Amino acid sequence: MNQPEIERFAFYRPDVVFFRHCVERQLAGFFRKTGIVDLPDKKILEVGCGWGSWLLLFLSWGARPENLCGIDLLPERVEVARQRLPKSEIALGRAEKLPWPDDFFDLVFQFTLFSSMASPQARSEAALEIWRVLAPGGHFVSFDYFIAHPANPSTFGIGKRELARLFPNAVFRFRRTGLFPPLARRLVPLSLSLAQILEKTRILSGHRLAWTIKK
Repeated sequence: MNQPEIERFAFYRPDVVFFRHCVERQLAGFFRKTGIVDLPDKKILEVGCGWGSWLLLFLSWGARPENLCGIDLLPERVEVARQRLPKSEIALGRAEKLPWPDDFFDLVFQFTLFSSMASPQARSEAALEIWRVLAPGGHFVSFDYFIAHPANPSTFGIGKRELARLFPNAVFRFRRTGLFPPLARRLVPLSLSLAQILEKTRILSGHRLAWTIKK
């Protein structure tokens, strides 16, 4: 992990803590609403797992390490994830070609993967692979920007229409969450209370949590 990335995602930054707590609340709400409250027997995959941070969250919520899998394109991130999750399967590879069999996972997650893929064709291929490895009755959860990041031209907005294009056989439920990161970076250190109020209104959200069941 290079120094700019370490600083950007540092655990001690108030905006990072604030953002992560927002996402955790939404994920907990997803599990509660869907009735998934027992994770030990669930096979879970994160596509674009980075350093394994979200997989570690599921581990802390009761998932078994041997049932956790992840894949990422960058070797340095995969190396860190393998060190943090030595009993889990962390693969080096592309989302467009997942190394697992059909109907294998009960839960598949992607966190800001699609918004980092410039090619619509690559996003389509990744979506087909996600749907392939998800078992019937399993849940797919997407957490992503729904508008483009103004300060990052390599980030693309993944709105409802794009998710419908990527997963034409799915019916999604949606929920905005968090504050747009450039705003959170400035506001949270100044006034956590104001940031919390604005986060609850969801007017200034930049991300959306979406989930669906594979029929």
